[in-house]
Amino acid sequence: MTLLLEHFDTLLATPADVEYLNRAILTLAVQGKLVAQEPGDEPASELIKRISDEIAQSNKLYKANKDKLFAEIAVDEQPFKLPNGWKWVRLGDLCRLENGDRSKKNYPNKSALVSEGIPFVNAGHLVSGRIDRRTITFITKARFDRLRSGKFRDGDILFCLRGSLGKSALVEGFDEGAIASSLVIVKIHPFLNPQYFLHYFNSPLSSQMIKKYDNGTAQPNLSAAALAKFLIPLPPLAEQKRIVARVETLFTQTSALAEKLARAESELAGLNRSALAHLLAADSPEEFNRQWDFIAAHFESLLTRPEHVAPLRQSILELAVRGKLTRREAGDESARELLKRIKAERVESGKKEVLAPVKESEKPFELPDGWEWAKLGSIADIGTGSTPSRSNPDYYVNGTIPWATSSATNYPFISRTDELITEDAARDTRLRIYPKHTLLVALYGQGKTRGQVSELLIDSTINQACASLVFTGGAENLREYIKLFLLKNYREMRLLAEGGAQPNLNLNKIKQMAVSIPPLAEQARIVARVEQLLGLCEALESRLRAAQEERSRLVESVLSTVGAGANSMDKNQLTE
Repeated sequence: MTLLLEHFDTLLATPADVEYLNRAILTLAVQGKLVAQEPGDEPASELIKRISDEIAQSNKLYKANKDKLFAEIAVDEQPFKLPNGWKWVRLGDLCRLENGDRSKKNYPNKSALVSEGIPFVNAGHLVSGRIDRRTITFITKARFDRLRSGKFRDGDILFCLRGSLGKSALVEGFDEGAIASSLVIVKIHPFLNPQYFLHYFNSPLSSQMIKKYDNGTAQPNLSAAALAKFLIPLPPLAEQKRIVARVETLFTQTSALAEKLARAESELAGLNRSALAHLLAADSPEEFNRQWDFIAAHFESLLTRPEHVAPLRQSILELAVRGKLTRREAGDESARELLKRIKAERVESGKKEVLAPVKESEKPFELPDGWEWAKLGSIADIGTGSTPSRSNPDYYVNGTIPWATSSATNYPFISRTDELITEDAARDTRLRIYPKHTLLVALYGQGKTRGQVSELLIDSTINQACASLVFTGGAENLREYIKLFLLKNYREMRLLAEGGAQPNLNLNKIKQMAVSIPPLAEQARIVARVEQLLGLCEALESRLRAAQEERSRLVESVLSTVGAGANSMDKNQLTE
């Protein structure tokens, strides 16, 4: 751990990294690898015997069930090997677990809450291992006295059984209080250190226990009986105290580091916003080049993580479709003439759909001379597909025709599809086989899918979750530029979506989308310039990702030297 602390600035770059370190510290703490074992410490076995004897003297029922408590934990059930002097114990053997009074007669509902009185604590009041006094609610003394259970005192731990499952807090500075039904009180035996138990509940080991004993439903929850089965590594009492002191010292350091990194992130975000604002404000290719040169010269200080590259990429696309990356040359044919030719071609080929011109209110920004606004449906044939019946195996078995769904738009190009359909499926459902270089827009789908753009590199059918954009004749020359425009317009397309629980785009909204059209020759220059700049972004993003992965490997390597890798918990479990 000392080695890791000495290399804070090199290894830890974000507040999230510090949170990972905190989890690692707690892992080491409950493994007995954070402080040295002292030979003079009373071993946990003797501590357990003292607890057992003390309980036996005060609890007649315990005497009859003594053999059931503090039973040995089978070796194959132990999560990892403990140091000498430690002991695996079930939580319910060391602590008394007490639910709140959940009877309708006594349980305080919202109407029973008052502005002052006896604290009534729910899961939302547990913040960073403490009870947040700023948001706490209260019940009257009379209501508190009616409760038959669920009353806490200083030194107890409150543990959340559902909702924010696993969240916990140590009661400090409260003479008394009551819990909501989502919590359970963990009453720590006086021979034990409550802070050690709090650190245990915040550790990845406790997270493993939660996964082992939760009810397995879509909304996991625990019962107090299940919590009692949790395995806890019990150190000697003197070592519990040393562990708590060491954890607190380390957390003071990591907290200071997290604050430092958060300030640095905020300052860096401000610098990035300023640099991108100057870039977006460029009113000429020359000014763009000046601002770009500044960013390029400060890549390493401005762009330190892979996610910093996305805003720069978006800014490049934004400037491209506004005509600020390139300059129109004197011999360029205007976009108006280009659009006239495309319109004439479409009329001649029998396309009779007429779209109204783009209104002033539909124009999101001013265009350079020679550019024009056009509706997407006036330059491309826009269609969709469908899903052949899943109940008919003849539509899928031994299929040979590619069939793309909205998930295929996760990639910029589609060279294969996850599924193939048969000729019968294509014929019976009247699916069109779209030609290579058709653009696809995801109309709906999970997460970030809606609004994504991809390009077919094969002939393929599609399902109803995709819109197809086919460019023919002279319009084919616009395809590469239009793809850039649609990539830029990702957020705008998502805002266009309509629908209930799952927002959807539709074909008409795609057709009616206003697109900025440069002269054809300028489009070629724009595409070439964007490809060059995005290539630099891609290379930078790859370098940053590689550096991030290397740093992560180095952290894991350092942790392994102090024992973090000596058990079954890996980095993913550390960060849960």
